[in-house]
Amino acid sequence: MKEAFSEGNQVVAQAPVLIFICADPQQAMVRDGVNYYLFDAGLATENMLLAATDLDLATHAMTGFKEPDVKRILGIPDGIKVVAATPLACTSQPSYEEAARERLAARKRKSMQELVFWNSWGVAR
Repeated sequence: MKEAFSEGNQVVAQAPVLIFICADPQQAMVRDGVNYYLFDAGLATENMLLAATDLDLATHAMTGFKEPDVKRILGIPDGIKVVAATPLACTSQPSYEEAARERLAARKRKSMQELVFWNSWGVAR
């Protein structure tokens, strides 16, 4: 499975469990031409991550994978979208924790002024 992930997400090789969040766009609510399967999958993913954290498990949502490779490896049928993935590990597993910490330390984060606007788009507080 490691080969299906981008270079930046190779931390998955250290995780004992890898969960893929999948959705069927044909089964989702559509309102005003908008298909809500990504919204629904995002809510489910968030709840899963919060529950894992509450159980003192290490997890990290990611989308840096090749969907065709994941679908082929896992036999996921056509029509089903692989939306996200998350490794799952006990926080007592130092190899995963170290790999995740190393990967996150190298990330460049945008400032809040680039992401949060006040009263109008582009106006930072």
